[in-house]
Amino acid sequence: NPGTVAYAMVSKFQPQSLPKALLPESRKTRPASDPRLDAEERVFALAVGEESRAWPLKSFGERPDVRNATIGGKKALILWDGRTRTAAAFAPETEGDKAEPVTLAVDASDLESPYVDKETGSRWSVAGRAVSGPRKGQALRWLPGVMVKWYAWAASYPKTSLEGEDGSKRATR
Repeated sequence: NPGTVAYAMVSKFQPQSLPKALLPESRKTRPASDPRLDAEERVFALAVGEESRAWPLKSFGERPDVRNATIGGKKALILWDGRTRTAAAFAPETEGDKAEPVTLAVDASDLESPYVDKETGSRWSVAGRAVSGPRKGQALRWLPGVMVKWYAWAASYPKTSLEGEDGSKRATR
C-alpha cells in the first residue's frame, strides 16, 4: 500500500498533558456509580456468557497469584504478575485441537515464569505461554478479560459479581 501513513501529527492538533484530577465534563458523561467500589478503582474483569465478575486489583498484592474461578459455567484461571501489575484470564487448558487440562500453582522462584503446572512441571508466564518444560511453546486458551476502572465496567455489566480479597464471591448488585 504505497503512500500509507500509520501516524502523522496534524499541525492543528497539539499534544496535551493529562489532567491531574477528574474533569467535571468527564463526570457528567458517566452513568450513576455502582457504590460497591469507588468509581475510580481499577479492576480486572471478565464476562463469559451471561455472567460477569470483577476483581479489585488491590486484592492481588505484590506477589504472583493464580486464582481459579467459574464464570458462566466455564472454569477460568486468573493470572496476576505483581511486578508489572498485570492480570490475564485463561481457560485451564492448552490451545488447539488436542486441548489438555492445565492446573497451575505459583512458584515464585522464577519471577519471569512463576506459574507451574501440576501435570508436567512446565513453567508458564502471565501471557499464558509455557516457557520451559515438556509443554514449552504451548499456550493456554485466552479469555477476554480486561483491566479497567470500576465505573466503566459496572456501567456495561451492572450485574457483575465482585471477588473479595480472600477470593470469595461478594454479593451481586
